[in-house]
Amino acid sequence: MKNCLAIGAAALLSSPLAHSASFDCTKASTFVEKAICSDPKLSRQDEVLGENYKYMSASNIGDGARKDLKATQRTWIMERNKCTDNECITNAYRKRIDEICDYPVVSGVHPTCVSAEEVEAEFAPKKQQAPLPKNPPATQGATQQNQVKNSQKIDQLKLPASFVNATLYVNYLGQWVEFMPVKKWLGLLLENKKIESLQHISANGNSGVSIKRQGRPSVGLLFRTEGKEAYVNALVVSDEVLPIKTPSEHSQVAVLMKSLTNEEMMD
Repeated sequence: MKNCLAIGAAALLSSPLAHSASFDCTKASTFVEKAICSDPKLSRQDEVLGENYKYMSASNIGDGARKDLKATQRTWIMERNKCTDNECITNAYRKRIDEICDYPVVSGVHPTCVSAEEVEAEFAPKKQQAPLPKNPPATQGATQQNQVKNSQKIDQLKLPASFVNATLYVNYLGQWVEFMPVKKWLGLLLENKKIESLQHISANGNSGVSIKRQGRPSVGLLFRTEGKEAYVNALVVSDEVLPIKTPSEHSQVAVLMKSLTNEEMMD
């Protein structure tokens, strides 16, 4: 898939979000609709599919591709409605979720999609971690060393202190929500082995970072700082500043920011 970062929207804000189907469950009448509304995983798949479809429809994929997207969606719905068990419905969603985001964009930034694999991961049994060995001094020492190294690297970026010491806020699904301290976010970026470099960038009076990932072009994020709060307000792609305006664009960038802090979500 093109530029579809594998990250569940529920993981975006590091807190559980209620999953709801893309339609009104009080009006569910068919077997498939009732199955979706009664099964959290199916409900989540339907929610993700709806979001991916909305993002792709709003992107500049060309008139021909947009017509094809709508036509194939109608055909897919008819096939999905033939299912007689949950496994059939799940498999139909698993395939369609990824298909939707395979359309290339003519111009602009390709939407950040949620993958079927990531939805599966959200519902996978949590692995029980083995207790850590009782060696607090060594563990604390290593952690402190990493913190010192990260702090030094952050200083080398020459970012404004007002930004580095601020707290990040992201707009997800139309609401501004506290994300994490800027310093913590930068530290996580520095620890991501798939990020090759970070650079300080500025434009239109705003500062931010340009992020180079393995096998992908650099993407820049610009932030507006207000007191002790920082709000992402633009992307920088190929030296072009792209203001983030719509709720959909904000949500996509919020997902991108979260994905950059977690290595296993970068594949």
